[in-house]
Amino acid sequence: MTAGDDTTLWEEIKPHLDAALERLGTVDREAVLLRYMQGASLADVGRTLGLSENAATQRVHRAVEKLQRM
Repeated sequence: MTAGDDTTLWEEIKPHLDAALERLGTVDREAVLLRYMQGASLADVGRTLGLSENAATQRVHRAVEKLQRM
């Protein structure tokens, strides 16, 4: 796969991902964006959202499962 292929694939996927993220609740969306778009550790996700690291882990996991179902 070339960089051009990656770009084309991303352009195809992005609108669907954006729509699915919009359907998540605010905290779930923020958790996913912090973890995967900003590269925050689960401990940092927890601190930002006022959760323990364990709760942040569960929140991110459940949010990703919701996205997969969408």
